[in-house]
Amino acid sequence: MKDILKAVIPVSIAVILYTYFAEGGRIDQGTWPWVILLIITISIVVYAVIRLNRRKKFPKP
Repeated sequence: MKDILKAVIPVSIAVILYTYFAEGGRIDQGTWPWVILLIITISIVVYAVIRLNRRKKFPKP
């Protein structure tokens, strides 16, 4: 559960801030589905990288 939160929270903040500044200070109603899809996609990738790095640090015998 911690790994999911470590992936989702920073990615959400980064994507929302990026979208806010890229849109000129406002996020339209039609943009939110794309923002949510982007957050989910990037969070899955970050979560996989976290799990992969953890597995490489402590290999199973």
